[in-house]
Amino acid sequence: MIKIKSGDIVLFKYPYSDYSGVKRRPVLVIAERPDFKNEFLITFLTSQTLDFNKDWDIELNPESKRDQQTNLKKKTVIKTTKLMIISYSRLTGKIGMIDKSVLKQVKENIKRWLAGEKR
Repeated sequence: MIKIKSGDIVLFKYPYSDYSGVKRRPVLVIAERPDFKNEFLITFLTSQTLDFNKDWDIELNPESKRDQQTNLKKKTVIKTTKLMIISYSRLTGKIGMIDKSVLKQVKENIKRWLAGEKR
């Protein structure tokens, strides 16, 4: 069993919309549910940077020193307003982790969003 913690980038078995199969997608673990172990709050990652929203999204660049430990192959966007609770059983492996300063910004963006704040 892989130990998963806040700030980890993991692979998630994401179902196709018709549930005919799954594809493995990277996601960022925000936190483990305090009331139910082995379920995690995650936010989605995407390499599609064209829809980058500077008010909410955070860009990761694997060429920067800060983001090397992510082990991502190309620029990736953290979609802080696209959240989901997932079970440990849907995870297929750990890729890397984000810097603590990035995790702090992710959590601050989520908190602002849930509080109804706008930039």
